[in-house]
Amino acid sequence: MAFEIYTGSWTDWSRGSVLGATITLSSRDASLLLAFIAAFVTVIAVRLWVIICFTVHQILSTNGKHDGLYYQRQVILRNTKSAPAAAWLFLQQAWYWRGIAISAVTRTIPWALFCVCYFLGFAVLAVFSSQISDSFRISTTPQSQLRDTNAPREPWKTHF
Repeated sequence: MAFEIYTGSWTDWSRGSVLGATITLSSRDASLLLAFIAAFVTVIAVRLWVIICFTVHQILSTNGKHDGLYYQRQVILRNTKSAPAAAWLFLQQAWYWRGIAISAVTRTIPWALFCVCYFLGFAVLAVFSSQISDSFRISTTPQSQLRDTNAPREPWKTHF
């Protein structure tokens, strides 16, 4: 008995109209979609990092006299293009300024921790973006739109 798997969009009504919205793709197309989603998440993470750095830089910039730690933090926020690079620079900044500026470690370490959490969050998101693919459930349930190619076609019967 040969089966043809329906490819395209359909709704698994046993899961509802929102969670049941399903698209069935060939293996090649599904692999391309998953690779695109992982790359898209990575690009979004980089672009969002630039936006966050710009926003924080603008919020923290004030007129008046400041110490070197302040100016160095502003330079890091303005010029780093990735969260891991910023975390490393903030850790270096905390180390070098630890005995010079007032509360240098407590002013710098939270920024480094934020950078690390941001990076790890998007790393986990990129890895788990592959969970969109649920091929085992789709191919083994009765709702998976399997059609027997040897069975006679009965166009007047519609199954929901």
